[in-house]
Amino acid sequence: MRGRTHRLAALALVLAGLGLMGSCGGDTPTGPQLRDLVFSPASVRFVGDDRAAMFVLRNVGTRDLGPITIGLDQTVVRTLFPDSLCAGVLAAFAPGSVSTLAQGAETDISFTLDLSGVEQALCSPGEYNTNILASVNSQVLGVAAITFDWDGTPP
Repeated sequence: MRGRTHRLAALALVLAGLGLMGSCGGDTPTGPQLRDLVFSPASVRFVGDDRAAMFVLRNVGTRDLGPITIGLDQTVVRTLFPDSLCAGVLAAFAPGSVSTLAQGAETDISFTLDLSGVEQALCSPGEYNTNILASVNSQVLGVAAITFDWDGTPP
């Protein structure tokens, strides 16, 4: 009886293992995913009144991508306690979109941060973080981090 129990337990383990192995095949991504588009540099820190930078956007994915929309994340968060949001931060991109970017290809993106619409009452002085996003069909595929200082006075 004891030998039969061991054989049944071993058989159950083998079947469970085969089931797990069979289910692993579905994990292969079928479409574009985050990090298929890469910004270089991956992060920029603006010091003082600096508000402009150049980025290279590269398609490191396995297929051509497009159209690609470049935009600023609407969440702008103060880095120091107390953390808070900052409203009115805008950005200018040139180009603001890319019709298509072939696998392995890259394009230059000019970026300017615009704080002229920020109101001091809605955005206390401090250091803030936000992101530049590269999206295809509203799916974010690339991100670059931006850190900037805001002293509370409009440009």
